[in-house]
Amino acid sequence: METEMTTPIVTMDFEFLGVEKDASLTPAIAETLRGVDELGSLSAAAKRLRMGYSHTLYAIRDIEKAIGVPILSSTCSKGSALTAEGRKLLDLYDAAQRESQDMVNQGFSRLTQ
Repeated sequence: METEMTTPIVTMDFEFLGVEKDASLTPAIAETLRGVDELGSLSAAAKRLRMGYSHTLYAIRDIEKAIGVPILSSTCSKGSALTAEGRKLLDLYDAAQRESQDMVNQGFSRLTQ
């Protein structure tokens, strides 16, 4: 019997920082940040992912409030760009995703032996 591997879904929850409002870096927001990096626009990134601009902006602002640093900045051409901290946060998210996948793979291997 062949079994398919599952890809874990990583959500970084910033609740431990004592913020009153929920602030989470979800896969969708991580993809939006990648889109901003590629397209230079939060609006274009949200549109490409079929996400509402306002919802996306509020989610990003909640994360910024939770971690205490901006992760997006405005550009001269009315666009957006990741800040150095935003890039680090996205790198941290990607590392957590890879580590989670490795843990699932190892656990799955032990399970099927």
